[in-house]
Amino acid sequence: MAMAQIWRTSTSNAISLNKAIDQCVESLLSLNLKPTSILVGVAGYSNKKELFQIPENLQKLLSPHTIPLTGAIVSDLLIPVNSESRLNETCTFQRSAGLSISITTQSTPLSFFMPTESLQKEFKSVGRWPETGFQKQRGVRKSEQEWFEMSGFTSVSKGSKFGVDEFPEALRKLVKDKKENLFITFSDNESRSFHEGLDLHFEKSTKIGLIGTRTPFLTGTPYCLYHNNESHQSGVVGLAFPNDPASSNYSTTLSHPGLVILGSPLIITKCRGNVILGLDGSNAMRHLLKSINLRHKPDYVYGYDTIATSNVKNISPDKQMYARLFINGDQDMELCRVIGGNPMNGTLAIETNVDLAEGMKIQFAYHTEEFHHTSIPPKSRIEIGNARTDAVFAVTHPDAVPSALKPEDNQLNSSDISNSVALASDSGVVCGDSGKRSVVTDVPFTVATSYERPLNSAA
Repeated sequence: MAMAQIWRTSTSNAISLNKAIDQCVESLLSLNLKPTSILVGVAGYSNKKELFQIPENLQKLLSPHTIPLTGAIVSDLLIPVNSESRLNETCTFQRSAGLSISITTQSTPLSFFMPTESLQKEFKSVGRWPETGFQKQRGVRKSEQEWFEMSGFTSVSKGSKFGVDEFPEALRKLVKDKKENLFITFSDNESRSFHEGLDLHFEKSTKIGLIGTRTPFLTGTPYCLYHNNESHQSGVVGLAFPNDPASSNYSTTLSHPGLVILGSPLIITKCRGNVILGLDGSNAMRHLLKSINLRHKPDYVYGYDTIATSNVKNISPDKQMYARLFINGDQDMELCRVIGGNPMNGTLAIETNVDLAEGMKIQFAYHTEEFHHTSIPPKSRIEIGNARTDAVFAVTHPDAVPSALKPEDNQLNSSDISNSVALASDSGVVCGDSGKRSVVTDVPFTVATSYERPLNSAA
């Protein structure tokens, strides 16, 4: 028996934020449902006071008492064009400014907030020794090599493990249950250690999240995150659906629309940190150049048939190149930017928090011209392959022109209720399926999807 979808979503792009709130609330109240939680995304509005008051206003209008609420200021709303699609059909979403309010009547989820001060800072894997490894003393002249202390050095890409005691109190209680949960999060860009903690202590749970768009010139704060009836400038906010039959029947996928694959996977034969020193036993940089110059037929991960049959031609020298990094065989893949290379010594650097190891595989890729950074906006629609979607979080290009609010005669119909939460940010997404490592990425055009898994395939 199929399950009811989690969310009921109303959207509005009225010029006034308060008017948009009234339209969405009126539409949701007409459903005669008793919401147990609220999820909100807002884009394109500039009234600082109204933005900070969103949680408090929604609590008053949608429920007689305070209920779990989460959300953030984002780059765009994604408006479903064909919201009634079925499994294995394609859902299409249109970018828009405005307000999105979603409610659920599922069993009441746990709402949590994790302040930034409790999180470890980002660690990026680099191919050099850390400065903290040098123990220098005043008045003594020695070379850096002599002062370098190897004891205690393991990896500059990893911090200490995230302990259970570091979780908010609400999540510490869930750890003891050891049951599957569905986590939906909104955060700043320093949340990687928190999501690594979810992977460690909630291995069988499903996670999907959106990194909020930066708001220093909009609200005067780095970010604007919503938790219950409060606004926060940083940290992690979210909902955890524990012991809910729906949570064990949801999966997540991470896709990259418009990505063109160059050549076959190559084995890393020598590396250090995030620097690849050898691929298939030879010069790593030359393999990249060779892949570009082959001019062979591309293979699409997600794309368009009319383009997929053409040949690779005239790859611009300033085009951003990527490497698909296969971490645990073919089960775990992460798309990384190629951030540097030296043709003379053949080294190649990629942007990743993963410790590269010999035996891992990479495969070069790039986005088609219509997804290139010179195309603004790069794409007005995002297509995904998993229907019955309940949450879609996407990464927009940081140089994309923001969606604008529409005049009175061209506004969204707030009475059209969709069955998914669909939001986009230029800061990144989080995606982690049951039993797999969560990926935190800000690669443009990445799409994280949470969708209903058929009951006969549930674990």
